[in-house]
Amino acid sequence: NNLNKASEGNASSIATALASLYEQSAHNDVDECLGNTILLLAGEASGKIIGQLAALYAALVTSLNARVGPSTGARFLQRLVTKLDATLKTKAAGLAQAKALAVGSNLALIFAHLYVFKMIHCSVVYGYVRRLVDAFETNAEAALEQLLALLRVTGAALRADDAGALKDIIQ
Repeated sequence: NNLNKASEGNASSIATALASLYEQSAHNDVDECLGNTILLLAGEASGKIIGQLAALYAALVTSLNARVGPSTGARFLQRLVTKLDATLKTKAAGLAQAKALAVGSNLALIFAHLYVFKMIHCSVVYGYVRRLVDAFETNAEAALEQLLALLRVTGAALRADDAGALKDIIQ
């Protein structure tokens, strides 16, 4: 498993190796394994913010989406959004809360980079922003952490793509 050693220098070779796995194996099996691994590396194991690794993981998924087919990206996105939703429902305290917030932020960073790399449209991101705003009533801290992570990466591009949608959310 080279994903835990991903860097800018070896991202291309990892994408090529993963693409060959898709040629040799059932797509659903590789999708599941890849999704589980990325989500595990996104902080579930450590509870730390992964920063630039989020961009690399999103770049790998986007590359596979283009090379293997859109079903690969769609399955990953579905798994990612399900996990993001679960982090908004998590109630914890102390270290468990800090870890849950870090996981949510990491997943939001991956989601944001999928938009930056044009795998998802701004309407999908705006849909998630609306979900986060709605989640302020039940889990304000997690929703705010994810919203900040998302907007740090996507803010200017979202505004450029559809300023009207952003204005609607703010009002």
